[in-house]
Amino acid sequence: MISYISIISDDKMMSLGNEAADSARQKGSLDRNWQGVSVDGTKIRGYANDAGNVTSFYVDF
Repeated sequence: MISYISIISDDKMMSLGNEAADSARQKGSLDRNWQGVSVDGTKIRGYANDAGNVTSFYVDF
């Protein structure tokens, strides 16, 4: 994963991504291109495979 570790640590990024993916799932199935919001309000965009598993995500600045 590529991130700005001086701004967001890898652990924090994983947490944000998981929270956002969960919020996207609550709206329905996780589409190939999805967007969600973490608990702290960070907007995340991501991608999922055909089985609905998250393959990657990034902060949507």
